[in-house]
Amino acid sequence: MRGFGRLSGRWSFARGLTVVCGGNEAGKSTLHDALVRALFGFSRAERRRSDGVSLKDTRRPWAGGEFALTAVVRDADGRAYRVDWDFERHEVEVRDHETGADLTREVRGADDEAAPGEFFLGLPREQFLAVDELSVNEDGSLLIRERVEGGRHQISRCAGPPAMLAWATGTLPEPPNHPQTGMANMRVILPVLQKATSVQLVQTAEYVRAALPAAVRQTRVVKDMPAAEIARELVEWIRQ
Repeated sequence: MRGFGRLSGRWSFARGLTVVCGGNEAGKSTLHDALVRALFGFSRAERRRSDGVSLKDTRRPWAGGEFALTAVVRDADGRAYRVDWDFERHEVEVRDHETGADLTREVRGADDEAAPGEFFLGLPREQFLAVDELSVNEDGSLLIRERVEGGRHQISRCAGPPAMLAWATGTLPEPPNHPQTGMANMRVILPVLQKATSVQLVQTAEYVRAALPAAVRQTRVVKDMPAAEIARELVEWIRQ
């Protein structure tokens, strides 16, 4: 990372779970944001200035210098890609990390925006941040894991596409179960639905049963606990 917010330097992540811990303002959220931007960059709306400043401007290096990063991303098949971002110009170059083959033209996303993440994952940024897990079974049915409170998931099964998926957890960072987040999602989804072309469905949906997940709150207030101890408890909680 040549420069992104307060951060510069090199980070490596192994397969599986990585826990990043540190004190307030240490740069944990900045590191997370940089990883997301490595995949999706900044949208047109995030680059557009209002009152002289854009969201992208708020991520510029605090110490000045290059507003840029390089990421090496490896997919599930083991193929590695090198992603070079120049955020100042909003330009990205993607190459096969082993052969050096230029793949930049293949990573155009919606509205011809540069989006390596859509090329790697097949998902736009909003879905990437909201979906915990969406898997396709051998028979073509869909398995959807939706976050609910208490560290649990609501499991849904769909016989097959078409399916429209939206999560109340949304893309707002805090808190993860906020009623206003659902409204924020609707403001994104409804304009798209209004432009969609209507189609005649071959078979209408049949609801077998529906139920709301039980609300569970497990809140514990602690003071003066070392960051390493908090990280250890989080890892144990996730393993459960």
